[in-house]
Amino acid sequence: MNETQKEKLKEYKKENIKRVPLDVSYEFYTRLLQHSALDGRSVNGYIKRSLETIMNMEDELEKERNDKNTRLREKLKELNR
Repeated sequence: MNETQKEKLKEYKKENIKRVPLDVSYEFYTRLLQHSALDGRSVNGYIKRSLETIMNMEDELEKERNDKNTRLREKLKELNR
């Protein structure tokens, strides 16, 4: 990689990437290594996929709660007419 490419990469990372330090116990890190290896990913990739999966599930649950609340409000309006 030449100096121009290195500089462009550095600028890209500065504008688009946020590093998130993560402190874990050695025991937990060992588990991360095992699980990431079984999943065929790096530890970093495994953590990102795991977090994305959890956040997507939480988003879906929130959407379901909002939909349910909307339906309940509509039923209450009907009952109060």
